[in-house]
Amino acid sequence: MTIELITGIILLYNYPENLYIINIILIALIWLNTILFQVPIHLKLMSEGSPKLITKVIRTNWIRTLCWTAKTLLVGYIIWELIIYLKKTYKPLEQPLIQKYYHQINHNTIR
Repeated sequence: MTIELITGIILLYNYPENLYIINIILIALIWLNTILFQVPIHLKLMSEGSPKLITKVIRTNWIRTLCWTAKTLLVGYIIWELIIYLKKTYKPLEQPLIQKYYHQINHNTIR
């Protein structure tokens, strides 16, 4: 979750667009739900394993599940847009680099 937060902040800083704003909001909701609901309930569960607390964990975890699902779809969309952009801007090299350097190496060793 920490890496997710750091990358979300970096993306938002470099690309202050709506998609990255939504991304950071979802990350914030996940963190808040974890800190405010999940951690306290889990701490109580460690001392008293009541069925009522287990039900509470399941009910409050849906918020995180929905946020993670939305975030996954959002990141999938961002990757899709990146692929489309790269396909539009891709220009193949005239001569592949490996062939170019292979030719130079062979040419220099023959002399």
